[in-house]
Amino acid sequence: MKTVSSIILIWMVTSTASYERGEEESCDEVKFVTREQWKARPPVRTTPMALPVSHIIIMHTCFGACDNTPLCKRNVKTIQDYHMDDKGWWDIAYSFLIGGDGRVYVGVGFHNVGEHTINYNDISIGVAFLGNFDYMIPTVEMLNATKELINCGIKNGYITPSAEIHGQRDATCTNSPGNNLYAEIKKWDNFIGGRLPLYHCCADHKKG
Repeated sequence: MKTVSSIILIWMVTSTASYERGEEESCDEVKFVTREQWKARPPVRTTPMALPVSHIIIMHTCFGACDNTPLCKRNVKTIQDYHMDDKGWWDIAYSFLIGGDGRVYVGVGFHNVGEHTINYNDISIGVAFLGNFDYMIPTVEMLNATKELINCGIKNGYITPSAEIHGQRDATCTNSPGNNLYAEIKKWDNFIGGRLPLYHCCADHKKG
């Protein structure tokens, strides 16, 4: 029993430590909102990401549009609750979320595998814009925040300098990140459009 308890304790420390590496402190130019600040629940489990990654997946949340920090915090927390309680996932699905306030909300971060895009979760950073960008237009502040986040990842060795940027629709059967946001990221350096080699389309899944 003592051995089992020790193993559980080690797992808990490892799981917590993966969120204490401070990516939100590594780049002053990025306006991070930490998990503590948006009152994140602890994850059920974490899987370490093998860094650096070579893909960045841009998506939208559909729900959760916000134009001020208190509302964005509340919406990110609601999304985490939905992902964990309704979907059965270990945590919020995204690596980071971009708010209409121009801030970057830390999801599972650079160091942990997300649950946003089948076949690409463990080789990509998933960046989700809060809102539905089939109808909304991404603001300059949101776009710049994302570019600064990517530059931060490259600067710290979390993302390769030649990392490909994709819309989520390039990897799976969805319209995400919405036509308006997709039109913007098509203009970015390293954008690669069209169906990816590991493209996958399936019914909704639950994490066991």
